[in-house]
Amino acid sequence: PSAPNPRGPGVLDGASGRGEARGGAVLAVGGGTAMDVAKLGNWLAAQSAEPKALLENPPERPASAPPVIAVPTTAGSGSEATQFAVVYRDGEKHSVAHASLRPTAAIVDPGLTASLPPDLTAHSGLDALCQAIESIWSIYATEDSLGPARAALALTWLNLEQAVNEPTAPPRSAT
Repeated sequence: PSAPNPRGPGVLDGASGRGEARGGAVLAVGGGTAMDVAKLGNWLAAQSAEPKALLENPPERPASAPPVIAVPTTAGSGSEATQFAVVYRDGEKHSVAHASLRPTAAIVDPGLTASLPPDLTAHSGLDALCQAIESIWSIYATEDSLGPARAALALTWLNLEQAVNEPTAPPRSAT
Protein backbone atom coordinates (compact mmCIF):
# COMPACT_ATOMS: atom_id res chain seq x y z
CA PRO A 1 0.00 0.00 0.00
CA SER A 2 1.18 3.51 -0.74
CA ALA A 3 -0.83 5.26 2.00
CA PRO A 4 0.81 5.52 5.43
CA ASN A 5 -2.21 3.98 7.18
CA PRO A 6 -4.61 1.22 6.09
CA ARG A 7 -7.50 2.73 4.14
CA GLY A 8 -10.89 1.15 3.53
CA PRO A 9 -10.48 0.87 -0.28
CA GLY A 10 -7.11 -0.92 0.08
CA VAL A 11 -8.55 -3.39 2.55
CA LEU A 12 -11.57 -4.01 0.32
CA ASP A 13 -9.25 -4.53 -2.68
CA GLY A 14 -7.26 -7.01 -0.57
CA ALA A 15 -10.42 -8.88 0.35
CA SER A 16 -11.47 -9.00 -3.28
CA GLY A 17 -8.04 -10.22 -4.39
CA ARG A 18 -7.91 -12.83 -1.64
CA GLY A 19 -11.36 -14.04 -2.58
CA GLU A 20 -10.12 -14.67 -6.13
CA ALA A 21 -6.89 -16.39 -5.00
CA ARG A 22 -6.79 -20.04 -4.12
CA GLY A 23 -3.56 -20.27 -2.09
CA GLY A 24 -3.38 -21.94 1.29
CA ALA A 25 -1.88 -18.98 3.15
CA VAL A 26 -1.25 -15.25 2.96
CA LEU A 27 2.28 -13.85 3.16
CA ALA A 28 2.16 -10.34 4.64
CA VAL A 29 5.46 -8.51 4.07
CA GLY A 30 6.04 -4.89 5.03
CA GLY A 31 5.23 -2.44 7.77
CA GLY A 32 2.15 -2.28 9.92
CA THR A 33 -0.01 -0.91 7.14
CA ALA A 34 0.83 -3.74 4.74
CA MET A 35 0.29 -6.35 7.45
CA ASP A 36 -3.04 -4.87 8.59
CA VAL A 37 -4.29 -4.73 4.99
CA ALA A 38 -3.25 -8.37 4.44
CA LYS A 39 -4.74 -9.56 7.75
CA LEU A 40 -8.03 -7.75 7.25
CA GLY A 41 -8.32 -8.54 3.54
CA ASN A 42 -7.71 -12.23 4.21
CA TRP A 43 -10.18 -12.27 7.10
CA LEU A 44 -12.88 -10.37 5.22
CA ALA A 45 -12.59 -12.64 2.17
CA ALA A 46 -13.31 -15.70 4.34
CA GLN A 47 -16.61 -14.30 5.61
CA SER A 48 -19.96 -14.71 3.88
CA ALA A 49 -21.17 -11.13 4.48
CA GLU A 50 -20.16 -8.09 2.44
CA PRO A 51 -16.76 -6.70 3.54
CA LYS A 52 -18.10 -3.18 4.11
CA ALA A 53 -20.80 -4.51 6.43
CA LEU A 54 -18.22 -6.59 8.34
CA LEU A 55 -16.06 -3.54 8.96
CA GLU A 56 -19.10 -1.75 10.38
CA ASN A 57 -20.20 -4.68 12.54
CA PRO A 58 -17.73 -7.59 12.88
CA PRO A 59 -19.40 -10.93 13.66
CA GLU A 60 -18.90 -12.54 17.05
CA ARG A 61 -18.19 -15.91 15.43
CA PRO A 62 -16.49 -15.28 12.10
CA ALA A 63 -15.55 -17.99 9.64
CA SER A 64 -11.97 -19.24 9.78
CA ALA A 65 -9.55 -17.58 7.40
CA PRO A 66 -6.43 -19.10 5.84
CA PRO A 67 -3.24 -18.66 7.88
CA VAL A 68 -1.23 -15.44 7.65
CA ILE A 69 2.56 -15.48 7.80
CA ALA A 70 3.80 -12.01 8.74
CA VAL A 71 7.24 -10.67 7.83
CA PRO A 72 7.72 -7.18 9.29
CA THR A 73 10.16 -4.84 7.55
CA THR A 74 9.81 -2.01 10.09
CA ALA A 75 9.87 -1.83 13.87
CA GLY A 76 7.07 -0.85 16.14
CA SER A 77 3.66 -1.73 14.76
CA GLY A 78 3.45 -5.14 16.38
CA SER A 79 0.93 -6.17 13.73
CA GLU A 80 2.84 -9.42 13.18
CA ALA A 81 1.88 -10.56 16.67
CA THR A 82 -1.54 -9.14 17.46
CA GLN A 83 -5.20 -9.91 16.91
CA PHE A 84 -5.87 -6.31 15.93
CA ALA A 85 -5.96 -4.60 12.57
CA VAL A 86 -6.57 -0.92 11.94
CA VAL A 87 -8.39 0.62 9.01
CA TYR A 88 -9.23 4.25 8.29
CA ARG A 89 -12.66 4.88 6.81
CA ASP A 90 -13.80 8.38 5.96
CA GLY A 91 -10.82 9.77 7.86
CA GLU A 92 -11.73 7.92 11.05
CA LYS A 93 -9.63 5.18 12.67
CA HIS A 94 -11.37 1.86 13.30
CA SER A 95 -9.84 -1.16 14.99
CA VAL A 96 -11.03 -4.66 14.23
CA ALA A 97 -10.15 -7.23 16.87
CA HIS A 98 -10.53 -10.97 16.73
CA ALA A 99 -8.28 -13.90 17.61
CA SER A 100 -8.47 -15.12 14.01
CA LEU A 101 -6.68 -11.95 12.83
CA ARG A 102 -3.50 -12.91 14.69
CA PRO A 103 -0.91 -14.22 12.22
CA THR A 104 -0.15 -17.92 12.47
CA ALA A 105 3.58 -17.26 12.26
CA ALA A 106 5.95 -14.30 12.16
CA ILE A 107 9.39 -14.20 10.64
CA VAL A 108 11.25 -11.34 12.35
CA ASP A 109 14.64 -10.48 10.87
CA PRO A 110 16.14 -7.10 11.82
CA GLY A 111 18.21 -7.29 8.62
CA LEU A 112 15.01 -6.55 6.69
CA THR A 113 15.09 -3.02 8.14
CA ALA A 114 18.59 -2.33 6.80
CA SER A 115 17.35 -0.44 3.74
CA LEU A 116 14.99 1.85 5.67
CA PRO A 117 15.89 5.52 5.32
CA PRO A 118 16.63 7.45 8.54
CA ASP A 119 13.17 9.05 8.75
CA LEU A 120 11.34 5.70 8.54
CA THR A 121 13.80 4.18 10.99
CA ALA A 122 13.01 7.03 13.41
CA HIS A 123 9.24 6.79 12.88
CA SER A 124 9.05 3.04 13.32
CA GLY A 125 11.52 3.12 16.22
CA LEU A 126 9.42 5.74 18.00
CA ASP A 127 6.40 3.53 17.35
CA ALA A 128 8.25 0.66 19.07
CA LEU A 129 9.10 2.96 21.98
CA CYS A 130 5.46 4.04 22.33
CA GLN A 131 4.22 0.45 22.12
CA ALA A 132 6.56 -0.49 24.98
CA ILE A 133 5.33 2.42 27.11
CA GLU A 134 1.70 1.56 26.35
CA SER A 135 2.34 -2.05 27.38
CA ILE A 136 3.80 -0.90 30.70
CA TRP A 137 0.94 1.53 31.39
CA SER A 138 -1.82 -0.82 30.28
CA ILE A 139 -4.41 -1.72 32.87
CA TYR A 140 -4.06 -5.25 31.46
CA ALA A 141 -0.31 -5.41 32.17
CA THR A 142 0.79 -8.47 34.12
CA GLU A 143 4.06 -9.51 35.69
CA ASP A 144 4.60 -11.70 32.62
CA SER A 145 4.07 -8.80 30.20
CA LEU A 146 5.96 -6.12 32.17
CA GLY A 147 9.38 -7.78 31.83
CA PRO A 148 9.41 -7.86 28.01
CA ALA A 149 7.81 -4.40 27.82
CA ARG A 150 10.48 -2.89 30.08
CA ALA A 151 13.22 -4.65 28.12
CA ALA A 152 11.78 -3.31 24.85
CA LEU A 153 11.64 0.21 26.28
CA ALA A 154 15.25 0.06 27.47
CA LEU A 155 16.57 -1.44 24.24
CA THR A 156 14.75 1.06 22.07
CA TRP A 157 15.65 4.05 24.25
CA LEU A 158 19.34 3.14 24.31
CA ASN A 159 19.65 2.29 20.60
CA LEU A 160 17.21 4.38 18.57
CA GLU A 161 19.45 7.38 17.99
CA GLN A 162 22.28 5.19 16.73
CA ALA A 163 19.88 3.11 14.61
CA VAL A 164 18.80 6.32 12.88
CA ASN A 165 22.20 8.05 12.57
CA GLU A 166 24.62 5.10 12.30
CA PRO A 167 22.42 2.22 11.15
CA THR A 168 24.59 -0.80 11.83
CA ALA A 169 23.19 -4.22 12.68
CA PRO A 170 23.42 -4.10 16.52
CA PRO A 171 21.27 -0.99 17.08
CA ARG A 172 18.79 -2.07 14.42
CA SER A 173 18.43 -5.45 16.13
CA ALA A 174 17.83 -3.69 19.45
CA THR A 175 15.10 -1.40 18.15
